[in-house]
Amino acid sequence: MVFSLLLMVFGIGALCALLYNAVVYALPVTVGIEAGFWALHSGAGLLGAIALGFAVGGLVYAFGLFVFATTRSDFLRVAVALAFVVPAVIAGYSALLEIVGWGVPSPVWRHVFAIAGAVVVGGTAFMRLITPPAVSRLPGELGRAR
Repeated sequence: MVFSLLLMVFGIGALCALLYNAVVYALPVTVGIEAGFWALHSGAGLLGAIALGFAVGGLVYAFGLFVFATTRSDFLRVAVALAFVVPAVIAGYSALLEIVGWGVPSPVWRHVFAIAGAVVVGGTAFMRLITPPAVSRLPGELGRAR
């Protein structure tokens, strides 16, 4: 009995973590899913649709990072940031409103928690966009001049 309760809590936590990562990358995930459905309905088959969905989603994310990293125009950087952050905020709000609805009876507090979660998700999406990926170094390379 206790083991099944622990597995249930672990499973719900894993699903919430998966949902959080999908919400942070809402724009590439949505575009990839739509491309996969388009490919499936045009006759590409299940494997082709999944492959195309992953490829298109990855390309959208890579294109956004590339434009954000290489452009000097502040207007274009803000536009790319908003293109990634706004869908993440909307998806985070919607997801958290439904999840919080399971345990919070008050509609006002549901929206308060959903807004707080949407701010966190939007901030995470923005920080993942502006932070360059870390360069991994092997232990033997530490301290050496380039």
